[in-house]
Amino acid sequence: MLNQSGDTDHFDDDVLLHEFGHFIETQYLTSDSPGGCHFLTDNDLDLRLAWGEGWGTFFASAVKRFIQETTPEKLSSTTAVTGYLDTDGEKAGLMSYNLLSPPFEFMGAKADSFYYASSQFAVSNILWSVLDVYGMTKISDVLLNHFPESVLPVNLPNFWQGLLLSDDWAEDDIATLNAIFSDRKVIYQQDEFENSDILHISDAANVDYTLYKDDLSNDVDLFALDVEAEQSYVISTHNLRNGIDTYLRILDQNGEVVVMANKRLENDDADIFAHYRYNNACNGSRYFNDANALASRLEFTAVMSNRYYIEISHIPAGDKRGAISPTGATGPYGSYRVNVE
Repeated sequence: MLNQSGDTDHFDDDVLLHEFGHFIETQYLTSDSPGGCHFLTDNDLDLRLAWGEGWGTFFASAVKRFIQETTPEKLSSTTAVTGYLDTDGEKAGLMSYNLLSPPFEFMGAKADSFYYASSQFAVSNILWSVLDVYGMTKISDVLLNHFPESVLPVNLPNFWQGLLLSDDWAEDDIATLNAIFSDRKVIYQQDEFENSDILHISDAANVDYTLYKDDLSNDVDLFALDVEAEQSYVISTHNLRNGIDTYLRILDQNGEVVVMANKRLENDDADIFAHYRYNNACNGSRYFNDANALASRLEFTAVMSNRYYIEISHIPAGDKRGAISPTGATGPYGSYRVNVE
């Protein structure tokens, strides 16, 4: 392979195996990755792209381990089994890292560069940890049996679903899987408020809430909001993580969406242009799963004093799309914070 700089990958086993992993996925497995520009330090990728690139790097390491265990004399790679090395002509290493430990010195990486389901590093790291503890059979079962039948796009939350549905896991195993995913800040666990009474919004500031239920059904969070007549309110979500796309509604005590000035108080994205925008590093547009791109926001002035409820979900309640975002770039599980001004 030759890129525009003249870099040849003839002897870059890790790069070749990564690309062969893409071939295997598209030809023999199931892939929904849209492709496009991506960097190792990105933690806001389209979840489908993050999965595809994470899978490629994991596949390279899995192949190297298989060779090492079966015919070690045929292992030509000079890196560790979990290492990734891309050389560049006269340079010793254009890119070198180990998927077990984040390369914080690489390309100005930030503290959270290698976390979340929207990070390709996190995906490859999680896949390797699952392989290391439970073997390739658990992974291949999801790839071969769950993904082709699933209504969700191929991404990390769908892999989690496939794992849980593929076996009758013991409680200790669920704890182990949670630890593996949580190590990369991928939290697929109910928050502590899931089974409690409805919280008042005044107690909800600066708290991370997770849209996730242990039975894998769609989670809907409710917060009580006491409004005063003629007072203005701004309600918003922020600090979105792991590819969640919040949907915000204000409900009355009958569970109906409140209507004010002939406008239903509900919002999907505060900025409809924020999730798909130009990326200077890529010289093109792509989907973003950052902390605020898919956040929701509502502004209204109360007509009368009353108690309303703030409803936050991944999709509108009752929407027939299930847990699929219209873009496919997001996932049904993730965390957020909510604020009222």
